[in-house]
Amino acid sequence: METVVADNIRCLKQGVNLLEIVTDDLYHNLSSARSGTGIGPHIRHTLDHYLSFLSGYKNGRIDYDARERDPRIENDPLHAKRQFERVISAFNDLAVDLNQPLWVKTDSGSHVEETNWSQSTLKRELQFLVSHTIHHYAIIAILLRARGFEPDEEFGVAPSTIEYRRSRLACAQ
Repeated sequence: METVVADNIRCLKQGVNLLEIVTDDLYHNLSSARSGTGIGPHIRHTLDHYLSFLSGYKNGRIDYDARERDPRIENDPLHAKRQFERVISAFNDLAVDLNQPLWVKTDSGSHVEETNWSQSTLKRELQFLVSHTIHHYAIIAILLRARGFEPDEEFGVAPSTIEYRRSRLACAQ
């Protein structure tokens, strides 16, 4: 298995682990006055990107704008967990050429169909998924901590930051 695929699986498993310990109250009712969102929408948005990837990479076109936006993921942590497990299973079976060229669509505000498609590679999109997911996990971690719930210390933290912290700790000892 390619390292970047394993990195995505590790990241997805963090989502499963969170859903196994977060209370329904936190999942459903946690919202931020500033963001207007809680955990569920961030989980859904993250999974939407993975589902878009899985539905498009084989034909070489990933449209991140055509996301499912399934409200059940936002409102039902058990359904969200099942979706994470489904994506993890698909990633476990992923046999890919990381250099495979892709076309990727993300509307950056122009709303012009032709300008929203960019060239990429499978590896780059797998790297994007990890980064995108970690950033949404970081927001979730902030929301949880504001309510007194402490997620795993590596939840929502970039791998390079984790490594940096470990190296500083090792140097200090």
